[in-house]
Amino acid sequence: MLTLEAISAFRGRRLVQAVQGDPALGRLSNLPGSWQGQGRGWNMIALPDASASLKFRLLLNQFDEELDFTCAFLNIPNRGIPSDQFLTGLQYTQDITQIIAVDSEGSSISPLGSAGIHHEPGFFGSVAEFMGRMGDLRGNVRVNGE
Repeated sequence: MLTLEAISAFRGRRLVQAVQGDPALGRLSNLPGSWQGQGRGWNMIALPDASASLKFRLLLNQFDEELDFTCAFLNIPNRGIPSDQFLTGLQYTQDITQIIAVDSEGSSISPLGSAGIHHEPGFFGSVAEFMGRMGDLRGNVRVNGE
């Protein structure tokens, strides 16, 4: 079984418990910990519906969100030419719980009351001047960057 110590010992890479304010995390240093938003999230989805008057229905969700940043990855090489860059990152878990929903066509397909509607494990990374997020949503990897 891999442990934090075994992973950390591999070629100078370090996997440690993330601590808020750790200067080794650079621009990500304020993220470690648990972040919660209660009742402030809104989501709007247009879903195809052949039986609806406009061929789609609108689903609105109000939700709670929790983000947990737990492990810090330090000194991870990003191989390149002419030289390597080194990645710093944070592992995260995002959970979205619906508070209430409104379905424009009154469908019973989606739950209208409290329900877990999204779970996402992922990674916030920073390489030199690039910072981005990589998450796995239903087996599809997506990358957002700035």
